Amino acid sequence: MLDHNSHLPFPPELLAKEAQALADKAEQSLASILLQGSTCSVRPHLAFLKLKHKVSYDQLARIARLLFKIFCNAKGDVATEARTASPLASVLQHLNKLPDCPPPGSEARLSIEWRPIYDALLRVQLSGASWEEYALRGGDIITGAEASSQHHKALLSLVRRARNFFAPSAAQEIMEELRPYLCPHEKSMYKAAALICKLLPDELGSAGGAGKLLTELAGVWEWVPNSLEWQLLWVTLFSRMARHNTEEMLAPLQPLLPALMSGLLRLLDVPSGKSTPQKEEQLGWPADCKFLCDKGDRCKEETVKKYTRIIVFTICPQSATFAHLTAVLDYLRPFFHPLQEGGYTKCLDMLLKMMTLNFAKRLGFESGAHRPKKPWRQPYKLTPDDRAAFTSLFLPLALTALASKDHSMSFGAAQALKDLAGISEAEVLPQLMQRMLSSMDNVMRPHEVQSAISLCGVVAAPMLRAEEGLDFMGQMLQLSLGGIDTNDPMKTMYTLNLFNALLSNMPLADPKDLPQASSKPEMLYQMQDWVSEVLERVFQLLQNVPPMKKGNPLRGHVQPLLRRFLDILLCQLSPSLYAAALDKIARKTNEMFYPPAKEFVGYLLDAAVLASPAQALAKLVPVLVRRIVAGGGVLAGSESEVAYFTHLLGHAVVRGGDALLAHSAEIDEVLAAVALREEAGALSEEASVPKEAHKLLRKTLHGLLAVYPSDFCSAPRSKLQWDKIKDFKALCAPLCAPAEAEIAFHVPSSASQQRARELVTRWVTGAKGKISEASVTPAGLRVAFGCLTACIRGGGSLFPPEEMDGGVLRGEGEEEDVEEDACVGLLSPVTLEDKAFGPAVRAELGQLLVAVCAKHALPDNPDVATLEALLPLVSFFLSSKGVWRKHAHLKSACNYNKGVHRFWDKGVGGSYSRRLLQLRSHSLLAQRLDMGVMKEDETAGKLLDVLAGLSLHEYSLVRKKAQELLPSVLKRYPLAHARLYGAVLQRLRDPAASKGVVSGVVYTMQKGEVLQRVARHWGLTTGLVEGLLASAVFDETKVQVRLAELWNQFVPYYHPVPFGGLAHPHALAQDPDVVQAMAGKDVQAEFAAGGERGAP
Repeated sequence: MLDHNSHLPFPPELLAKEAQALADKAEQSLASILLQGSTCSVRPHLAFLKLKHKVSYDQLARIARLLFKIFCNAKGDVATEARTASPLASVLQHLNKLPDCPPPGSEARLSIEWRPIYDALLRVQLSGASWEEYALRGGDIITGAEASSQHHKALLSLVRRARNFFAPSAAQEIMEELRPYLCPHEKSMYKAAALICKLLPDELGSAGGAGKLLTELAGVWEWVPNSLEWQLLWVTLFSRMARHNTEEMLAPLQPLLPALMSGLLRLLDVPSGKSTPQKEEQLGWPADCKFLCDKGDRCKEETVKKYTRIIVFTICPQSATFAHLTAVLDYLRPFFHPLQEGGYTKCLDMLLKMMTLNFAKRLGFESGAHRPKKPWRQPYKLTPDDRAAFTSLFLPLALTALASKDHSMSFGAAQALKDLAGISEAEVLPQLMQRMLSSMDNVMRPHEVQSAISLCGVVAAPMLRAEEGLDFMGQMLQLSLGGIDTNDPMKTMYTLNLFNALLSNMPLADPKDLPQASSKPEMLYQMQDWVSEVLERVFQLLQNVPPMKKGNPLRGHVQPLLRRFLDILLCQLSPSLYAAALDKIARKTNEMFYPPAKEFVGYLLDAAVLASPAQALAKLVPVLVRRIVAGGGVLAGSESEVAYFTHLLGHAVVRGGDALLAHSAEIDEVLAAVALREEAGALSEEASVPKEAHKLLRKTLHGLLAVYPSDFCSAPRSKLQWDKIKDFKALCAPLCAPAEAEIAFHVPSSASQQRARELVTRWVTGAKGKISEASVTPAGLRVAFGCLTACIRGGGSLFPPEEMDGGVLRGEGEEEDVEEDACVGLLSPVTLEDKAFGPAVRAELGQLLVAVCAKHALPDNPDVATLEALLPLVSFFLSSKGVWRKHAHLKSACNYNKGVHRFWDKGVGGSYSRRLLQLRSHSLLAQRLDMGVMKEDETAGKLLDVLAGLSLHEYSLVRKKAQELLPSVLKRYPLAHARLYGAVLQRLRDPAASKGVVSGVVYTMQKGEVLQRVARHWGLTTGLVEGLLASAVFDETKVQVRLAELWNQFVPYYHPVPFGGLAHPHALAQDPDVVQAMAGKDVQAEFAAGGERGAP
């Protein structure tokens, strides 16, 4: 289990102290909720799990027990059950991963009862009735479809995690409960069978063992041979039994193997003759069982995935599994050929890649390199002969499928070949090298070129470690240069993926930068030409980029890949290669003017500065400044040129750090010339000079104050001392153990903070003066608002909003609570030098905004453009902490890299590149910096009212903008929901409300997260119903249609609301977990604070 926190810029002892404090606080808060019978959300108290903190097994088990007791006491409260089930599932998932988690059967292991979960699931799905009553007359509880869906999704995720902790007797009890309903002539049979498949734990001893249970349930499985959902449920259960009870089920599995393999062939639906076969009529899945199996179009592929698990984990001498698999693949072999593609291709793709993946995982489990999340008991260990037989069976199929014109199939084949390379490296890699080189030279089949490039990127790491790997990769780098092609975005994407994978594992060096006695591969002598050519290709790509409109493939796919490639490329260059590349970038940037490509060119400058900030800024800043100002505040070119080069300058400074201090005068000269400059055109025009100047101000502040990784090299800086490298090959695809990654972050220095404070003070004062001018024009106001927005977004970390007190996570009513991640007082890598600066600036900005809103944020103000500029300013002031917020993108990139490039048969040190650890650590740090909820002071309250009021503005453009911003702001001020949405609903009772106001109410409330909160809050539900009843006075048809739509949107979220709160019997005051959690607190007083509701 990786410790990602060890790479963050914090002392380990402080992180351990923070983790303990957060866990103690969570335990105490959950005990308080339990004692009081509160219905407030438990999620905020568990946010420390997202921060990857280490917590002891005993404490996390106590937290899990407290959560389960809250879940049990919430009986009948649909919302609280769902809101507790999801966090509990997350806690159980973390608990099962802990190294010190006791094995199943141990008395020290946490035990979770299965029946409360089962009862809660049926209570909603059977509408409060029993099986028999529901079959006769239906149920009594009225729950909306959406509320019911959220409930069963949360509970099924809980079942998946909780069954690992069911008591040893659970299997017998579940079968005794559900076996009577397994009658093929009763419609309840489907539901009972699905519940068995979902609830049965992996420990099956109490039900007679896995062998006996398999024999019984296999008979039930055969009842319905032509239903995809039925097959998926049972095959999933059998795959779990095969993985965790292999020895017990091997004997009874043998007579079932022919039926299982026949079922797999029927599922794949491959042709069985020349004539079109008559297909079986597929049975539909009952509508009232959809909640138990709702994979939709992916049902067939998911079933194939589970079949592969059964096959792989039962391969052993005592089983005929491998013989049956060989026979099946002999029949399927022709259908892997590119000329035989059809409706079955996706399933064959899934079969191929999941067979090899599960085999690699099994090898990792057996070697101890990979720790399974569940107990691992395997009676037979795979031998080298088993590896060779498996490889010889699947390698020809994967090589054939690689040539497919179906992108999914070819990529799946590449994944399978990557896993086979890990299974039998010596046998597979030479064939892959030969195949890739022949495909790259085959100009008659361009799709094979893409497949070869894709495969090379996937197997880059083992290739580099091979004996001839470096020379081979040198050839591939040269041959794939033509893949960067504006006319073929898909090929460009594959090529960039290849370059990213290679450069994440291999630095690029000029031989003259290495010691004379060092070992220098031949491919290094081509690197100077290659770097020059690849940059030339990039600039050719940029000069032909079409306008980056929505739907452009270059924007959706190539843009993020190109940005990552440029970051890695320039960081991996040796000094001579970097200097040559920087000269070329500076020269081309000065010569080139193509506004559609400004984002791409900006990424190039940004990457160059990250690699060597002082060197790059000294080269780039003078070039760019000369193209913006000519001295004395005079612009050096047309407005479009000035806007273009100002945009590029913003990219150049965004990761400059302390190196920006040497260029303060030049940046100030540019800002002074353009930041508060009014234009005749609208501010929203693409070529707007002030707009780009505001971006420059924001990015300058960000460059001074941001915390980010200081390099993206494949090896730590301590090992990349070019004049001391003895063997270059040792730097390629290093097996980087996480503890040796040496990940460093840029943290703002005192001088950078001082410079940022000066910029904020200067431009806040300047914007404030502009606003206060008696003759200020609307364009002047918009320019001033943009300047203030830039100061807040870029320098907000100097004056963030005040965080909410960690002990006050709910309002006056039980229904007013925090649902967001609410860790308070987290460690920060930045120590602010001037403690008084932040509160003073924030108070000044707050007073200014309140005054501006009182003057301009009026319901009938026709100046739409000014209000559209004011809304983001108010929003960012309320919610921005001045940190980077796109950490979810980084996490997504990590998940992709982990899925594509990880070798499951290797240990942790051989599974991750340093680049992947950097991305994950950066994502975790950014999430930590962005986390938190804010205190609603007087200024914030007034501005929130303004934002809610503008969502009902007469002009639709203003309304839409406010409605877009309001939910994200309220995530920072969650206790304001009830007040603001109550005020919005109140407008429906106003007979003088205009059509615009009513439309604003409808579209403000007509969002899933808002309606969910309304349904849970009785006051808001009452306000909605009373408002809709009072709105009968509006006689316009369009208005009534919209109001009817609002009601129709609300009904699916409706569920009964418990007025008395949750049950909290007196026995809770003596509960051991509660008493331990509340150590030092008055348990009886806490219990009394909840009143007498639910107490017997």
